[in-house]
Amino acid sequence: MNVRALTSTYACVCVCVCMYVCGYLQENARTINVAVDIINRACKDLKGNAKLTSVLELVVSLGNYMNGGVFSLCLHYAFVQ
Repeated sequence: MNVRALTSTYACVCVCVCMYVCGYLQENARTINVAVDIINRACKDLKGNAKLTSVLELVVSLGNYMNGGVFSLCLHYAFVQ
């Protein structure tokens, strides 16, 4: 086998491998884009949900009350360290 035949065979293998990898990456990119779109829509829905905001505010307020308030919690950490 001469050098030219080896070079063209090597080039053909390289092109085939590159085409396979590009197809694989394109398919993964499509899958990732779909997942990102779903997450973006879910985040927009949650951001615009007034009821969820009210519930989260209530949970934070209750947690602050159980910890003795934000101010006393800050003082505790200031004096402990």
